[in-house]
Amino acid sequence: MGAQDDLNVSSQAEQGADSFNKRLADAELRMRGKSGKSDSVSTGNESNADYSAFGLAMRIGTEMVAALVVGVVMGYGLDRLCGTKPLFLILFSLIGGAAGMLNVWRAVKNANV
Repeated sequence: MGAQDDLNVSSQAEQGADSFNKRLADAELRMRGKSGKSDSVSTGNESNADYSAFGLAMRIGTEMVAALVVGVVMGYGLDRLCGTKPLFLILFSLIGGAAGMLNVWRAVKNANV
């Protein structure tokens, strides 16, 4: 490999980097135009979260099911521990359902769909 080959490889790498930077800048412009947002840094604040409709639906379903499962498992465990059959299961199922509804309310309130 001679000096000319080294020069060609070096110039190809520079052209590749320039091409990549140009494509990256074009993609960022397209994304900014698509979302209608300025080039601001995200603070990670959930109140400014931008959800798609499908993502929001999945989150709502997951929040509700998770809260109910936790309530049922805690109620069942306390019933087994204390020897009472349906008392804690019913109580914690209701509490889990209420917690799930509260989580759903928060998710929908903060969503910008």
